[in-house]
Amino acid sequence: MFTCEMCGEDIDENICPFCETVQGLEPEINVPSFERPNPTKVDNRLLAAINPNQKISHTDCQMCGEEIDSIVCPYCETIQETETHRPSRKKRSIKSVNIKDDLPLVDEALSRLEREIASARRSGYKALKVIHGYGSSGRGGAIKQEVHRVIRRMYLNDDVHDWIPGEDFSAEYSETLETLKHHSYLESDEDFRNNNRGISIIIF
Repeated sequence: MFTCEMCGEDIDENICPFCETVQGLEPEINVPSFERPNPTKVDNRLLAAINPNQKISHTDCQMCGEEIDSIVCPYCETIQETETHRPSRKKRSIKSVNIKDDLPLVDEALSRLEREIASARRSGYKALKVIHGYGSSGRGGAIKQEVHRVIRRMYLNDDVHDWIPGEDFSAEYSETLETLKHHSYLESDEDFRNNNRGISIIIF
């Protein structure tokens, strides 16, 4: 005795006398397995094109280092890469620029200063050495005074992390020594300990 595959009645032959179903002919049913697909990763460039103001977790821009909360940096307009595609951007140490070489007027020198600061940030430098001259009078002295005024204002507004006038660029000064504890690479600069009044160090 066994049970009919169709009607469930107890039978003792291959053809059910109740529903006339031939036993053993039911095809095997393969139930497909449904696997959860992996989520598709959308390139951030596409997201930026759709909505450049799309918010992300607070982070530092991968290019200029400013704190941001959108997929496109509002400072340098760099589209932030995903972690898996983010290129290595190990910061370089210090960049040196000369803004007084051709004896510009003060306004032109300050414009150069602004451009060089932005460029150094974009290039991933930790610090910028500005050569501005130190003349006691005339263009050299005026440029130094105005550069110091601009950098000091940026420091007070937290636009730069720190700065060191060239005449204080030595471990003999307590404030500079404290800065060097966190930025030891500055000690390898050729103007370290030289009391060079014609430079200033800006730290990002």
